[in-house]
Amino acid sequence: MGWRIPFLLSCVLVAVGLLVRLRVTESPSFHRARRQDGVVRFPLAESLKVGFPRLALTLLAVVANSAAAYVFMVFSLSYGTRHLGYDKQFLVLAVTGAALLWCAAIPVWTRIADRHGRRAMFLGGSAALLAWCAAFFPLLDTGQVALTVLALAGMGLVIPVTHSVQGGIIADTFPVHVRYSGSSLILQAGAILGGGPAPMISTALLGSGGSTTGVTWYLVALCGGSLVGAWALFRLVPEDAAAPAKGAALPERGGEVWTTSR
Repeated sequence: MGWRIPFLLSCVLVAVGLLVRLRVTESPSFHRARRQDGVVRFPLAESLKVGFPRLALTLLAVVANSAAAYVFMVFSLSYGTRHLGYDKQFLVLAVTGAALLWCAAIPVWTRIADRHGRRAMFLGGSAALLAWCAAFFPLLDTGQVALTVLALAGMGLVIPVTHSVQGGIIADTFPVHVRYSGSSLILQAGAILGGGPAPMISTALLGSGGSTTGVTWYLVALCGGSLVGAWALFRLVPEDAAAPAKGAALPERGGEVWTTSR
């Protein structure tokens, strides 16, 4: 019976999401593409035409975030109770608190990204995630409550650095007329390939090695791959590739035609 309560409450989130979506206007670049008859019939198939290098590097850049999140929120619960002897309620509360910290940190990191650039934020966040993944299980394995809370809270603070800006990073990969479908493809593939198997791989590594050393190296390798992938992606795709040219006309507002000026 208890599982039905959060399921029913999720309807509130659906309503809130729908309300937000209906109140958000389309971007000027989308309006421009629609006026120029740039809407395609099969955007998902069209998004694949950006080429394998762009798709592969974009996917590589985001897999570590999903993997670290699933290990932090799923695997750490079973590992902490079965191998470290922690009370399950304590771990659930600690992970929930770290998840709340994650949500609260997103607008903070986003404001910093607006000031210093989302690409610099993503590279810095990827490096920070790599460092914290290297320290995460050593902190847990001490068996000390304070260090365990620190390890989980650190994940809740570091993961949103890349998570807060990855939507814009992914969108830069695709042209305007397929950006929504292309971004959805990368986000879902990243969650499936990075996050989905992460708890199972971590469990297998723990069982084969008898310690969390293999899990730590697994996360560090993924984070290193994402950092290199993001660096290569930013060299391949110029930051202003999707920006309108100077003087390009934007959608009409109140009878006026707006133009860009940079």
